[in-house]
Amino acid sequence: MNEYAQLKRLSDALVTVRCFCTKSTVGWSTTAVDTTVLLAVILVTATYLALAHAAAAEDYPIVATVDGQPIFRSQLNRAWERSGGLQREKLRRDVADGEVSAEEYARRREVDQARILSALVARELALSALTRNGWGVSQETVELELSRFEKRLGEKEMTIEEFCQQAKMDLGALRREIAWQLGWNSYLSAKITDENLQKLFAARPRDFDGTRMNVSQILIAVDSSDGDSKDGDSKDGDSNDMVQQRWAAARKKCEQLRADIVSDRLEFAEAARRFSSGGSSQDGGRIGWIERKRPMPAVFNDAAFKLQQGEISEPVRGALGMHLIKCLEVAPGRRTWREAQGELEQWAIRRLWQRLVELGEQSCEIHYADDVDRTLMIIRGQKQSMATSEVGPTVIAEPLD
Repeated sequence: MNEYAQLKRLSDALVTVRCFCTKSTVGWSTTAVDTTVLLAVILVTATYLALAHAAAAEDYPIVATVDGQPIFRSQLNRAWERSGGLQREKLRRDVADGEVSAEEYARRREVDQARILSALVARELALSALTRNGWGVSQETVELELSRFEKRLGEKEMTIEEFCQQAKMDLGALRREIAWQLGWNSYLSAKITDENLQKLFAARPRDFDGTRMNVSQILIAVDSSDGDSKDGDSKDGDSNDMVQQRWAAARKKCEQLRADIVSDRLEFAEAARRFSSGGSSQDGGRIGWIERKRPMPAVFNDAAFKLQQGEISEPVRGALGMHLIKCLEVAPGRRTWREAQGELEQWAIRRLWQRLVELGEQSCEIHYADDVDRTLMIIRGQKQSMATSEVGPTVIAEPLD
């Protein structure tokens, strides 16, 4: 039986895999949370089972450990192959056709693997936090689920020893996976209650009730290109400094404009016409009505929806430059918490995941292998994404504590 057939059989057998889920009217279902990090973890779960306790380290080089739990190079490779599907095949064809260089292919692969490694590390951190804080399930519960799983294997004419041999894992690894699945679901069931969802809705009404805002902006554009620096030569550091100086200058300009506007030395609309690079500059910066999640980028909306009518934001860094945002009018939403329940649950799941990963980071030791230096640099640059990917810069823990 080849490796993919083994993984398929493993996947069929592991009917208890419920790593990330949402609460429906009939209980917890296997609907994936729509975030990059969580999706990556789902994609690699089966691969993790097959490789996390491989017999020989030399066959599966370790790229990282989290409190002694290994993450293997082959795990990353296979997870990368399994993720991206059609996009991955298109990229390979582009390389074969000469439209994408081998160097660019390698770079994209390394970036993708860095994200997957980040997801694997985050999953181990979350499991550690569940265990250390007593939020997991008892050993008796794990053993009961293991016996049920063994019974299901028997119906497939397969022993648990055969299963572990094919999966290249031991019973300890299987118990750990079951502990994670049951512990995570138990944690969600305890935290995502109607009472907590109502508290969350009351604490963040604009995020869920359909509120709309009429806004204007001033955009001070920033050129983030690195100038003449190429091929990693000695100019890279200087070019990065130049880019940072541009951002600093744009922020300072926004701060000066804001000070002039709030002190009534300058009208916002006039400042937009004179200084803004945005497409709405000649209309005084007026963008019009926006909703919480569209049409503007998340970082823009996060700042805008904190404003009251007539208020002007502090400088906000976006993809194109620094923004000043003015709230012209607020149209309160009318959705109830029950109507927004699905969105509330998704937000709560992401927040609880974030919380577990952050707690795990406080108590766990993470080590990376020497041969993943470049990947490690990418991971370091994405450090916050382990816990906060697509969660947003403003979170509150109280309604879910």
